[in-house]
Amino acid sequence: MKLNSKLKFIGKRAFANCKHLEVVAIPSSVSRIDDEAFINCVKLDIVLPKSIQIMGKDIIKNTLGEILAIERAEKERINKEKKAKEEALKKEEAKRLTELAKIEAEIAKIKKQEEEAKKLEEERLAKIKAEEEKRKKEEARLQK
Repeated sequence: MKLNSKLKFIGKRAFANCKHLEVVAIPSSVSRIDDEAFINCVKLDIVLPKSIQIMGKDIIKNTLGEILAIERAEKERINKEKKAKEEALKKEEAKRLTELAKIEAEIAKIKKQEEEAKKLEEERLAKIKAEEEKRKKEEARLQK
């Protein structure tokens, strides 16, 4: 059911006991729904605009449906916020991946430096060993 777009409020028990009422789209002109306005509307799904400022007690008591409380504009706002959060998360993830890549590059650089230092140390030790052997041969030759 679509209500008149000039409607300002829905009075107490206005749709009470409407057992076959399934969907009500309340226009944004409505700012107040009084007590038990839709009580015992067992099949009701109701769309409430964000213009509702005053809501009475038990407006959907004894209904099996639900309040679909968010208008299209509100859904769009929520979706935009969700997308913005997702984008922020993607940017943060990209930033972290960039930082991780920098760290991995630094680690690779350090490993390369360590390998070069190890190679230089091995060369230095080999040179010392060669000099020691040369010295021993020279000593052996001099002792003869």
